[in-house]
Amino acid sequence: MYKQVYELSEEEFAELKSNYYYQCLDSEPELVEGYNFPDDVPDDVIYEHYAGTSFVEEDFFCNIKD
Repeated sequence: MYKQVYELSEEEFAELKSNYYYQCLDSEPELVEGYNFPDDVPDDVIYEHYAGTSFVEEDFFCNIKD
């Protein structure tokens, strides 16, 4: 089942935000300038960046079961 960014669980969204933050630090630091931690990035930035992207459960480490 596919989900849009607005449909992600709290854990999935937090993981996505963290991935976005650290990838930007490496490749486009100006996108996260002024933010010290992933949680500092406004949700709207993540919603806009991932608009139109479809996700599945397997895209997120938080969904991997032992």
